[in-house]
Amino acid sequence: MNVILFVCWFGTIMGACAGAFFMSSVFGSATSAPQEAAGAAMAVALAVIPYVFTRALSEMADVSQRHAASKEVPKGEIVR
Repeated sequence: MNVILFVCWFGTIMGACAGAFFMSSVFGSATSAPQEAAGAAMAVALAVIPYVFTRALSEMADVSQRHAASKEVPKGEIVR
């Protein structure tokens, strides 16, 4: 699971870089406010969508690890 999360975080970083590049190119070439708004929305989507997907996978991995750890403790035993 760690390899998958590493690849996802790498994709998230690349998406953020692509979004920043796309935003700068849109603001340099847009001729109207609606073009700038559409370009900004696409740039944000390039950064946000991979981030949300990666955070969801990361949280699922954490929950899975916590669930596996809770099964290791025998019932009736006090954990300190």
